[in-house]
Amino acid sequence: MGNRAVITDEGKKVGIYLHWNGGRDSIEGFLSYCKMKGYREDYGMARLAQTICNYFDDGLSCGVDLLENLDCDNWDNGMYIIDTTTWRIIGREYFSGVEQNRYSLEEMLKSINDSQPLKVKVDDNEIDEFIAKMEEKKIENTLLNIFSEIDESEDVDNFGTDINDVESFDGAGILTNDKGIVIYLGDGTEIQLTIQAYKDGMRCE
Repeated sequence: MGNRAVITDEGKKVGIYLHWNGGRDSIEGFLSYCKMKGYREDYGMARLAQTICNYFDDGLSCGVDLLENLDCDNWDNGMYIIDTTTWRIIGREYFSGVEQNRYSLEEMLKSINDSQPLKVKVDDNEIDEFIAKMEEKKIENTLLNIFSEIDESEDVDNFGTDINDVESFDGAGILTNDKGIVIYLGDGTEIQLTIQAYKDGMRCE
């Protein structure tokens, strides 16, 4: 019984076992906390284990061992493969179910932060700023994917605002809160796509 998971990196040599909080929303919370703290990749797995152990604080719910000794095929959440340079999940094994989405990122970060030693904790305002930046980056990445797909479409003649290729968007300052891009379709239709429009409900996913 539990909500088990194992976390490992690309080397797949050492893993972190969680008996509880193995759902994706919890794991992404732990990873995001490490990213927010700026933990270095060379000590990444150690800092992640430290963060998780502080969260549980019971001496039983988290363990570290060689991956071959851990219960990766655990019938709960299987195994997460992470990149400690970006603190993102890059692979899954032993899992084919529906990802858990019970806790918000804000809820997880603040709960994790409350369990850390005083000298490690951050102010709630810092968490709020971090979440806002992550949301903005997520929107930008989504728009870039949309633009990339449009750029490959035969129905698009060119991009407006003197921007002719996807790689130019960021450098030209297109992806900001108050700017966007005009897409000219072959039939003369103009589509104005901005981050603000996305925030207001244009969910082009």
